[in-house]
Amino acid sequence: MRSEQREKAVFGKGFENGIVVIARRLMATGLGRGADPEKN
Repeated sequence: MRSEQREKAVFGKGFENGIVVIARRLMATGLGRGADPEKN
C-alpha cells in the first residue's frame, strides 16, 4: 500500500507576505526536530 500525504492550503486576506505558509511548513516538518544543542 502507498502512503499518501496531503497538505491543506490557508486562504485569507493579509497573507501576501507568506508568513502563514512559512509557519505551516515549519509545523509540518517538526520545527527542527532533533536539533537541540542541550542534548549533545
